[in-house]
Amino acid sequence: MKRVIPFLPWIGALLLIAVALLCYESDLLWKVQQYNLFLDTPLFFREQMLVSGGFLSYVSCYFTQFFYHPWLGVLMLCGWWLLLMWLTKRTFRMADNWAVLALIPVALLLIANMSMGYWHYFMKLRGYFFVPTIGTTVAVAMLWAFRVLPAKLRFVWVVLAAAVGYPLFGIYVLAAVLLMGIWGWRLHGNRSQNAILTVVALLSIIAVPLFCYRYVYYQTHIDDIWTMALPAFVFTESYPLFYIPYCILGGFFLLLALFYQTSPLAKLKH
Repeated sequence: MKRVIPFLPWIGALLLIAVALLCYESDLLWKVQQYNLFLDTPLFFREQMLVSGGFLSYVSCYFTQFFYHPWLGVLMLCGWWLLLMWLTKRTFRMADNWAVLALIPVALLLIANMSMGYWHYFMKLRGYFFVPTIGTTVAVAMLWAFRVLPAKLRFVWVVLAAAVGYPLFGIYVLAAVLLMGIWGWRLHGNRSQNAILTVVALLSIIAVPLFCYRYVYYQTHIDDIWTMALPAFVFTESYPLFYIPYCILGGFFLLLALFYQTSPLAKLKH
């Protein structure tokens, strides 16, 4: 029973969100899939993979199509959010009485999607409704792997995550690699190793997108290579206020990394 109790606030919150979406936004959700395209063909897959983060868009397009039946799409979206909360709790070893904080990323992702207004009709990022949720979930999963790996293997994981993850998931992997470079100082006490890890993370963030831009992709402008898979709120001019939920989301995980094992959020055992 004790293992179930931390999940009760999550389930309750997701039920409230699901009911609210279905009661008040079902028409919008149906329109989201109406403007979405997913084809189960090799050609469509190859077209998505022409840019960094294309695999993330491909998977997101697949899930977006289920909003044709809004209840089914909402069920899948809530399933992803439940997985994200579970991963957040396990990755940062949150105590049960602090597990409610794992709802913060879900709230921010919900705000990011539902505050777009008419951008739903102009958004060029395919699968944009699921992209932030799936991308964030993948990033947290990578951080979990980073934590459980031995200190000597974390250098390899940082480079591997950037080299393999960036073409598939874009900016979300770059953000995870940046957090790895910061989080390493909380996980290991060797300052020289931590400094090297931070340098490796920063170099990976800089070098991998540049390499992909120069030798892999040809449909991406150099100004966009570090923000691939992030919605572009630009229409004759930029609208940066729409990025606020994403900035707060990144800041939330940054705080979890900075205060890891130095606050009551963390347990004393793995």
